[in-house]
Amino acid sequence: MLQEDEEVDSLLESLKPDLLSLFELTNDLKKLKPWQYLRDDEVVIIDFEDADYKVLVSVMGAGGEEFGLMIFDMELQTAPPIVRWYV
Repeated sequence: MLQEDEEVDSLLESLKPDLLSLFELTNDLKKLKPWQYLRDDEVVIIDFEDADYKVLVSVMGAGGEEFGLMIFDMELQTAPPIVRWYV
């Protein structure tokens, strides 16, 4: 294995999410039920001013079939979401 590969693997290992935290956040989202307040076609912009970074968030679930969030990176301006989070 090349030195670069080892560095990349090390970086990726450090970025792995804490699964317990992810499950806790998913449970919190499920309790909040944002799909009761926002339709799938309503988009929220979250502006992280300190990082000069914005994302679009679409809440899924108003139709009663799939529940979760789709998060789009405004910097990339691409159609596919950067995160799909189902509860």
